Amino acid sequence: MLYMATLRHLLLSLMLTSLFCFGIPLALLGSLLIVLLGLQSLPGMTAIATLGISQILQFLNIFGNGNIWEGLWVIGLSWSLVGVLFDLYIFCQYQMGEGTSHQ
Repeated sequence: MLYMATLRHLLLSLMLTSLFCFGIPLALLGSLLIVLLGLQSLPGMTAIATLGISQILQFLNIFGNGNIWEGLWVIGLSWSLVGVLFDLYIFCQYQMGEGTSHQ
């Protein structure tokens, strides 16, 4: 019974970690693009905002083999994989007793 509860907590933790780690880079890139699009409407900031937008889109093109949406998927899935592996590492350390204080 304890094994099933531990497994359930592990799977829930891994699922939440993967969702958060997938969404964070997408939200950061999306909000950065929105800010730059807003800066384009200000006089004197058009050139800087346009340059920033083109750099971000070029960055996504590189990761997506020429496709911006694929670049977003690759970055999101990479962050998600790293987050899940880190969460799994912490879970294993806690299960072995190294995550608790030894006083």
